[in-house]
Amino acid sequence: QQQQQQQGTPLADGDVVGTEVSVLQDTARALRRLKQHDPALRLWEFVLSLQGRAGAPALSFLRTFVELATEEMLLLRHHAALARLNEVTRFLGMDSSANNVDNGAGVGTEASALVWRMRSRLHDCRAEYTDAAASAQRALALAMQAPTQEDSNDRDTVYMAEKDNDNGNRVQLETLQQLRLVYLRHRLSVTATSFNNVLKAKQLEVEAQLLRAGPWPSAWHMPHSYDPSVPSVPWPAWENFADWVKPYAERLQRAASDLKTEFVSLEANNRLRPDQDCIADPSRGVWTRFETTGLWNALSAEDNCSVYSPVACALLRELRSTSGPAVLRATYSAVEAGAWIRPHFGRTNGVLKMHLGVEVPSEGCATLRVGNTTHSWSQGQVLFFDDSFEHEVHNDCLARRVVFQIVVAHPTRGDGGQPPNTAPIVVDAH
Repeated sequence: QQQQQQQGTPLADGDVVGTEVSVLQDTARALRRLKQHDPALRLWEFVLSLQGRAGAPALSFLRTFVELATEEMLLLRHHAALARLNEVTRFLGMDSSANNVDNGAGVGTEASALVWRMRSRLHDCRAEYTDAAASAQRALALAMQAPTQEDSNDRDTVYMAEKDNDNGNRVQLETLQQLRLVYLRHRLSVTATSFNNVLKAKQLEVEAQLLRAGPWPSAWHMPHSYDPSVPSVPWPAWENFADWVKPYAERLQRAASDLKTEFVSLEANNRLRPDQDCIADPSRGVWTRFETTGLWNALSAEDNCSVYSPVACALLRELRSTSGPAVLRATYSAVEAGAWIRPHFGRTNGVLKMHLGVEVPSEGCATLRVGNTTHSWSQGQVLFFDDSFEHEVHNDCLARRVVFQIVVAHPTRGDGGQPPNTAPIVVDAH
């Protein structure tokens, strides 16, 4: 701006506002990465006021409202997030009739689909499955009208989707994935056989659409980012990775006692964060985590690992110094008694996971289903699995279950399992 003024061509008022908006948007997104959701929310509100002053197009308003709703969701204020979406649909005159998909606001069908899909996600967060399904169906109807290459600059911040897929329309695929999860979760939460059968039929219908349009080999295996060149099974055999799985597991087991002590300290100092992705059932117990390499957790300049978890970080450094595949991150994960982490897929089939039982109340009561096979955690023992397959957790114990998780680059991926492994992560990684 100063340079243009020196050259005698000062920016017009609209250009100044556009520059302010761009800087504020980038800053708000950076704050989100740092888990600073309240100041990010205030910045998005300021962006909205600047857009109003500049007479921004309807699409810009819509995207900002979705950003506001996203921050409310990440603050676990789901009712407030839904109110934001109701506000923008009223403001832009978007018809909410279930039988009419004409948005009437010139915002584009893909953008409108994102609003309705987010509405579905928020209802799903509240276990309001009927409303979640209706909103997802509405989003799908809009997505089917969207051109395959319609602009979507904010897709990573709107839905945190990390997939660029050439196999059909991305928005359609992601909306179908959301609808499938809603039907599945709803089906698993009801006991009436006739209703369960109806939901099962709807789920199978959506799965057939996904398999026709997407790259995935089965309905059990639909990660956000899928690499068909990586051989994947839900529970890999240890002997197939004998050169590193057993040494990694043995090192985890030797550290079990120290890791438990560190977890207790993290909990006492309020370092654990609740699930923000609405994967756990909100009515059945809380799921909390601590990401040792999370950008928001006061990272050491030496290794981008949190100063709050020196035991875990020392273990991470040791594992990374071996000749085995890269250890990308490490996490403490605690699930309360009675909690249900609902069926979902991991982000990618390019990683494998190992869970060490740090605090398991009794044998067989805390279970992990991956694909169609279920195993239980045991104190001081390690589970080895591929979370790109559909998986869920039940804690039927009388007390919480705590595990220490490491995420390892799959050794058969294109980089040989040796990607750069010391970068901090910028999203929660369950």
